[in-house]
Amino acid sequence: MEYVIGFVLGMLATTLLIRWAAQRMIQRLLSEVEKELPSAVDKKLSVNLEFDQNIYFLYNSKDGTFIAQGQDLQQLKQHLNQRFPNQKSALTKAIQLL
Repeated sequence: MEYVIGFVLGMLATTLLIRWAAQRMIQRLLSEVEKELPSAVDKKLSVNLEFDQNIYFLYNSKDGTFIAQGQDLQQLKQHLNQRFPNQKSALTKAIQLL
C-alpha cells in the first residue's frame, strides 16, 4: 500500500514539475515576442490617401509629409514600394477632394 501512495505522489510531483517547466518556457517565448513587437509596429508606415483631379496622393498620417502620388492605385503602390521597399503601409484615412 505504501508503494501505491508513493507512486501516486511521485506521479503528482512529476506532473506538477512538467507543468511548471512548460509554463516557464511559454512565458519566456511570450516575453521574446513582446520585445520584438514594438520594432515590427515601428516598421509599418501609417498613411492618409487623398484623391484629387484623378490623381492619388499619399501622406504620412503622423506628420502630414508627402510620400507618393500616382494616376492609379497600381502606380501609387509602385512609387510607394520604390521609396519604402522594406516597409508595409496601413491606410488610416481616405479623402476625396472635389
